[in-house]
Amino acid sequence: MRALVVTTIIDTIEAFLLPHIDILLDSGYDVDIATNINIPKPDDIKNRCDNIYDIESVSYTHLR
Repeated sequence: MRALVVTTIIDTIEAFLLPHIDILLDSGYDVDIATNINIPKPDDIKNRCDNIYDIESVSYTHLR
């Protein structure tokens, strides 16, 4: 099984989502991350996830 965790910035993963990623890993999931990498990838995230995809920040100003 695979899971994709998507956030706007990688800081969110480090601050809030690592426990959830650990639960997924303990349940047998392969975990990938898609985020805007605005800082160097922290080792604790790199060591947990199979793939980290860098995506551009999404701006919703065009929807006004």
